[in-house]
Amino acid sequence: MTPTVATFKCLRVIAGTLGLISSTAWSQDASPNHIYVRLPSQVAPNTVAAVAEVGKKTNLTIPAGEKIATEIARMCGSLDLSYAFILADENRIEITDVFLPVAVEKTVVFPACVKTPALDGVLVGDGDTVGGILKQYNVPAAQQTTQRIVDGKTTSEEVSDLAAKAASGNLDAKSPGWRKRVVDYVAAANAREIAVVNGLGTTQAIKVGDSIKLPIRPEWTAVAIDDGISRADAEASITAALERDNLYARTEVVSAASPNLVTPLSSGEAATYCGMPVDDGKYPFDQAALIDMLARVKFGGNRSTIMVLDTGTDLDSISASEVPDDYRGTIAPIEDNDIDAPPPASLVGGYNIATGRNSPSSDPGYANRWHGLGVYGAAIGSGELKALRALAPESLKLNAVPVSLVKPVGTGFDIDITSFEKAVQRALDEDSVSTVNISFMSVSDLQMLANTIQRAGTRVVVTVAAGNDKADLETSESWPAIYGGNPANANGGIVITVGSHDRDGKLAGFSRRGWKYVDILAPGCNVPSFTMRPIVGQDGRESLKLEKEYFSGTSASAPLVSFASALLQAEGLNGAKVKSRIIRSADVSSDLDKITYSRGRLNIVKALAQGVDVLEVPDPGGGQSKLILGTLANPNEQITVCGQAYQLKRFAKLAFDKSKNPPDAHIWLKNQNVNTPQNMERVPLCQVQPTDSASIKITEQTGTPPSTYALSDFTDFIAQ
Repeated sequence: MTPTVATFKCLRVIAGTLGLISSTAWSQDASPNHIYVRLPSQVAPNTVAAVAEVGKKTNLTIPAGEKIATEIARMCGSLDLSYAFILADENRIEITDVFLPVAVEKTVVFPACVKTPALDGVLVGDGDTVGGILKQYNVPAAQQTTQRIVDGKTTSEEVSDLAAKAASGNLDAKSPGWRKRVVDYVAAANAREIAVVNGLGTTQAIKVGDSIKLPIRPEWTAVAIDDGISRADAEASITAALERDNLYARTEVVSAASPNLVTPLSSGEAATYCGMPVDDGKYPFDQAALIDMLARVKFGGNRSTIMVLDTGTDLDSISASEVPDDYRGTIAPIEDNDIDAPPPASLVGGYNIATGRNSPSSDPGYANRWHGLGVYGAAIGSGELKALRALAPESLKLNAVPVSLVKPVGTGFDIDITSFEKAVQRALDEDSVSTVNISFMSVSDLQMLANTIQRAGTRVVVTVAAGNDKADLETSESWPAIYGGNPANANGGIVITVGSHDRDGKLAGFSRRGWKYVDILAPGCNVPSFTMRPIVGQDGRESLKLEKEYFSGTSASAPLVSFASALLQAEGLNGAKVKSRIIRSADVSSDLDKITYSRGRLNIVKALAQGVDVLEVPDPGGGQSKLILGTLANPNEQITVCGQAYQLKRFAKLAFDKSKNPPDAHIWLKNQNVNTPQNMERVPLCQVQPTDSASIKITEQTGTPPSTYALSDFTDFIAQ
């Protein structure tokens, strides 16, 4: 007999009746209807059952041809067999149905779940083996599985077969035999996952100094408590379940859910989601078109500074030929906690605000040490603009300052939650800092940061990486990402939350999404930036060498938007106008209607063409479209779009997705209050009607007489 609902209900009762343990594994700052829980292990059947019992259920639609198991993995971090049984019973389906594609679209009830440990990097030391590393970090893997990780041979079919095997037989779900089946399944699943994400195979062995990604980083999950269950009862049930799973001793007492770094994709993940990098001058943006537009832009006198809140950057190891001094920003120093440190200069190139050091250098031993360097490189235009930065520094009126939020904790490292608010407040104190780039996420509400962003108003733009776990921010909230999207979410501040698209302009499979909170997609696959390679000299001393690195993930996308933001601010725009400009200049797609607030992808060339009206006209031969820059000559003319009458001067944007038949119209209407241009009206998508009639007249900057364009002649109109 397969272990089913009855046995799991029994397990739930046991989990809920054990005594309350004084120490907890959740954040004490949780709201009354939430608990923040994190698991230090991939195997926790009792805790999984307890969370499903006390948490609120969610109804989700599974499209035809998709698997319920895929959605479980997306929501819960991985496919937990215990959870699969609970879900199957809740929906009165067979356990095997969880692993098979649904024949027709199906609504499925998903009980609450807590995310299993996420992938995190482990530095490979001298003499380390895959098996030894797995054992050291308590990652389930049998001896024969270890070799399969090295060989990369475990297939998804084998993992599914193991799941089916675990789902058969006459075992009680709370028995040691069941736990062994779960461990065997997780070990096989790990063999496939670890091999794929690390690009391991028979031709590639791990080397000293490599960073191998393993599922070892516990992540906080905000569990919404079900109606009729008190927070105290929910805490007692989950605490008892953790003890029963023998995990209690490895949990910790915390006052808040610590933020997590939005780690970039591993080489294996990048290959899966993004393919191989291509250097053709067209990605992450069209270099020729950008350089042409920069020649037209009129910058002010001062450079805009991007504060990169991340893991730090070893500026002393970067030569001026790689990053000229013009692109190295400076800010006032902080009070140095090192009493032996020399007095700081009046200005410094960055700092670690978590440890109180006036140096932004990364921490040796931290597996994600070079993440901040990758973000820093993308923020100053990525590796694609290296030549332009060196030859024409005045063409890019910006610089960047790295600030680290990483601090040592015990034998590891953590992100200091209080440093978020401190860093943004410091940005407000610096007149030159106009954009703050954040690649961290927390499942608990960062109220102090929210208050600081609100105080910043329109002076500072905060760009945020949405996250790389495929989740929808509407159902899986994380902060500060949910301050993006609709301007009301930031309560007076300016936040732009950024997801990723691939080279073809499609939503990257790893990217978080959700139109209420994610503003826009930006290139997130194989973005050229930097990394460091440690080199040990003959004297035994280590030095660092800067190298090109392809960088994938939403933490690669966000700094490209920061790059655009800083250039727009150098043109004289405040934060509100920057957000409005980036949204209205996006390349739209109707397929992104429920994905991003803008329904589109970053187009930095169109964004920089501010101060004029822009008309995009497609090339009849299918080549690159043409941008016509000028002034609307008939602003008071009334036109009809989707059967609705509008005056032309009301449009902030009028674009058409002509891949649809009939085309969809994307309409943004200007806010009548000139002080809040970001509060445009997002009109629902509508189809162009045969009776629609309109013409747009543009007087080009060349001074020629106005040219007239019918609706069918252009794809995008962006008002100045």
